[in-house]
Amino acid sequence: MQSYRLCDALGKNNKVTVYKRDYHGLLSHREQIGNFILQRRRTSLIPIIRSILDFIRGMKEIYVSRMTTDIYLSFHAQLAALIVVAAKLFYNTIAIVSPRGEEDFDFYGIKKILQKYLYKHSSAILIQSETIKNKFLKKVSEVYNEAEAAEIISKIYIFPNGVPSLKCTHTIQGILTYKILFVGRLSPIKGIDYLVTALKSYTHSYSLTIIGDGEERSVLEAMAKDMPVKFVGTKEFWEIEQYLQVAHVLVLPSLSENLPNALLEALAYGVPAIATRVGAVPEVINEGINGYLVEPKNSKDIVDSLNKIFESPEKYEMMSRLAYSSIEPYTWRFLLPQLQSILINIRDHHA
Repeated sequence: MQSYRLCDALGKNNKVTVYKRDYHGLLSHREQIGNFILQRRRTSLIPIIRSILDFIRGMKEIYVSRMTTDIYLSFHAQLAALIVVAAKLFYNTIAIVSPRGEEDFDFYGIKKILQKYLYKHSSAILIQSETIKNKFLKKVSEVYNEAEAAEIISKIYIFPNGVPSLKCTHTIQGILTYKILFVGRLSPIKGIDYLVTALKSYTHSYSLTIIGDGEERSVLEAMAKDMPVKFVGTKEFWEIEQYLQVAHVLVLPSLSENLPNALLEALAYGVPAIATRVGAVPEVINEGINGYLVEPKNSKDIVDSLNKIFESPEKYEMMSRLAYSSIEPYTWRFLLPQLQSILINIRDHHA
């Protein structure tokens, strides 16, 4: 979702091309999506072969486009990042790496070798907030020597996730069943089991919709048996928007986060949020204004916060109105000039 938002916003004033795997499509297929060009490339279902094909094709695509492209940007410090950084070394292009989640800078196991290489040789690093930057720098100081760490620090730019400029408000006047929403990967780190446990003691009528998939789905489905909980699987961003338009509250009980895009999207749609006090979340949620912060692994906190949000229709409608205005600094109308300036600075510095 965030990559689409970014590319669509950038494409208003720039020529943007997105390269995406296509497991079942044509060998090569280009189409206009919003304000950017989507280049689909056929790939293999076998992981090792897929990685090799992606690397070879990625390097070829950059070689062909290098004379007409200013910057190559990779979301996540994974294979795509390796491609753009390798292209920088071979073709002298500009490579930006943007770590999106905790796993992108955990510097653990075999990934430690790859991540150290990527951040050291990238042209620049985009990080979502000061809180995440500080967490990243703590890891950097542990795995790089002093000179290398200083070089890494000099390449960091702060740029948060962006959301569309919307003005949506919700009401609970006359509502008998509150619609609770979770969006994210179904893994232990997301803490969804604490949400399910909380709802077992929640006394008001509710329905919980869980968007996403992952290794913990079967466990969660067993936990939520006979509860008004619906697992709808992975959805495209436009489908998630449809759920946000009818949701009353978003709950993100994660044990660890950076800056969850689902949180920003919910607030942009006027949906108050309950989320754990982790990562950059406290920079977004204002207690009692657009939502509530809870401690990780604390189901009681979740129940208490639900009761506060739904305390009265008047209070809820105020929070819904303030949800959008509270994230004005994260709207593309506000962010796009900043991003344009950052990219120009990076380009000129490496010209």
